[in-house]
This record gives sequence, structure tokens and C-alpha cells, in this order.
Amino acid sequence: MGFRERVMGIPWVYKYFSSGIGKPESGVWFAKEIIRAAPKARILDVGCGPADVVSRLGDVSYLG
Repeated sequence: MGFRERVMGIPWVYKYFSSGIGKPESGVWFAKEIIRAAPKARILDVGCGPADVVSRLGDVSYLG
């Protein structure tokens, strides 16, 4: 594993850089327009990262 992968594997470093690249409201847009989870939906997240989107999904069952 290279230096970049090791550094970005540290959660607070990943969050710092990812928040600097995207606007904070882009997460709200992503949740509302792309995911569009219905109330009580079951969400399985198989991606990587700190799961910041969970707080924007509303009343869902989230596993990730």
C-alpha cells in the first residue's frame, strides 16, 4: 500500500480532504436526488469512507 492509501485510510484525514473538495450541501443533493430513499428503506453501503451521508437519509435502516 502506498503513502496516499495509508494516509487516506485515516478517517479524520479522509474527512478533511473530502470536505474540502465538495461543498457541504452536495451531500444533501446526493441524498435527495440520487439515493432518494423512501421512509423505512433498507440501505446497504458497500463503498468506503466515513458514511457521512447517513445523517442526510432520514428514517432509514442503514448498514455499511
